[in-house]
Amino acid sequence: MDFWSLFILFFISLSVIGIVMFYLFYQWKVGRNQKEGEKRQSKSKEIQIEGKMIL
Repeated sequence: MDFWSLFILFFISLSVIGIVMFYLFYQWKVGRNQKEGEKRQSKSKEIQIEGKMIL
């Protein structure tokens, strides 16, 4: 193993780790946004139901 092959292997592993971390972060962010969207939808449904009860 010479210096350049080690350097290239190191660079490839770093880029793979970076891509995986970015992908996991993206999935987590999207999942959290979807959950918040569902919460908002259920809240608006509750408000609609309450409005019908008041009427």
